[in-house]
Amino acid sequence: MLGFGMNFQCCSAMVFNGWTDSFETLYQAVRRAVRHGQGEIVRVYFPVVTELEGDTLTNIRRKEAEFEKSIAEMEDNYLRATKERK
Repeated sequence: MLGFGMNFQCCSAMVFNGWTDSFETLYQAVRRAVRHGQGEIVRVYFPVVTELEGDTLTNIRRKEAEFEKSIAEMEDNYLRATKERK
């Protein structure tokens, strides 16, 4: 709904509909509410009509798993590099 870079710490619940295959867009949208200063647990809802959006959801979940794997690899590489410097 709104562009990248907006801060919505006042928002503690989000409902998505009509989303696309873009994991980055979805991640950024959620992170608009999960920022420094957020005092509440942020609840995010993704109503899904499996017959219409099942493939999109599967693709988003695949991209999320790739993202998590990439973050874990970067953390491992960082820790390994800092140990080698000592």
